[in-house]
Amino acid sequence: MKKRILRGLLVGTVAVVVGSSAEPLLGMVTQREAIVTAQASGVTSISQSQFTSDIEILREAVRTSSDYIRDRMDIGTINNIRDAGIDAYADGDRDSLTFTGTFEDYSYSLGLEDTNIEFNQDRQGILVLYRYFQDRFSASDNATLKRDLIAVDRDEDWEDQAQGMALFADDLAGAFNNYAQDLVRFTEDIVPEPVAPIPAPKPDKPVKFKKLTVSRYRRNAKKLTVKHAPKGARVVIKNQKHKVVKRLTLTKKGKVTIRLSKAQVKKLNKVNKKFTLVVVAKHHRTYTVNATIK
Repeated sequence: MKKRILRGLLVGTVAVVVGSSAEPLLGMVTQREAIVTAQASGVTSISQSQFTSDIEILREAVRTSSDYIRDRMDIGTINNIRDAGIDAYADGDRDSLTFTGTFEDYSYSLGLEDTNIEFNQDRQGILVLYRYFQDRFSASDNATLKRDLIAVDRDEDWEDQAQGMALFADDLAGAFNNYAQDLVRFTEDIVPEPVAPIPAPKPDKPVKFKKLTVSRYRRNAKKLTVKHAPKGARVVIKNQKHKVVKRLTLTKKGKVTIRLSKAQVKKLNKVNKKFTLVVVAKHHRTYTVNATIK
């Protein structure tokens, strides 16, 4: 089975706070541990009543979330997840009727937030799910999730926080899959009430995807060329100190030249040898491209 959580872990005394964007997400970290590969929990069954409670927490989280999440996770979709039964705990993508598909939807939405209001709504929703499910996760997976939230808390810009929360939601999907991947049956024989069938949305056609790459960039150049640019993708250029240099949306695909102002060139090149591009593309997870200043 696919494991998503393979990052360095931070452990310590931590408290989750849900509220305004000004409130910290986590407290102080007291110790760093090495990378640990998450293992399956070995849990093979779950009660029908627990399943019903899990479905209800989805409804609660969605009510606090952005319009995008509420549209994707409407009453019909949540009912379809409920009707999927034990298969709702399987690993799945954004278009699947699964819990992990819901977490992936939050990751996608957080990576494309247009306003601070939308970000706070989706952050509220994903934290509702995190607080509810976290006791089922392994210690190493919980440590990774807490580390993600600490990184978000350190970002001052809400858009940077949104990117961090998108990664957190993706790791949350991985932690849930590690817990649920061996579930095969309910311990109670209770059949959910039948509901009128609602056609599932047609999945998007598979898209061959090449990650964006950076051509050679010379120091203090006012132009930055990238290849394999996905049209409509959002790109955030950051210097070696992780400070935002430029944000843009790619208006065409393939080879694209990005123009930099004098101030942006200075910010990118000053005492820097490397920089990164954070790319948020449709039908693909957010990823980071590393580049070197020649």
